[in-house]
Amino acid sequence: MEEENVNATQNATKKVVKKKIDIQDYFIKGNYLDAKDSVQNWCVALIIDVCKDDSTIKLRFDGWSSKWDEWYKFTSSRIAPFRKFSQGYTGQSKIALREWKYDPVD
Repeated sequence: MEEENVNATQNATKKVVKKKIDIQDYFIKGNYLDAKDSVQNWCVALIIDVCKDDSTIKLRFDGWSSKWDEWYKFTSSRIAPFRKFSQGYTGQSKIALREWKYDPVD
């Protein structure tokens, strides 16, 4: 009985090791993430290009035209995992520009 208590105590004191999330794992064309725009607001952005040679990604902000696309370094403090900082709709309010992909189900 005493041996069981010792084992239970040892198991309870084991540390839980959490895997650190590496944002670079999400740098895949078509994925979404959060990014600061030119006026320092956190917005939803779509990865439209990845250049591993110079460690950069090209982002299109949700609801905005390609005129506002930006390149970011993988290590930029202006990008974060999706919905870490953005809330709700982050695009322009008057005329939202979106690429809709419609795939009807038969």
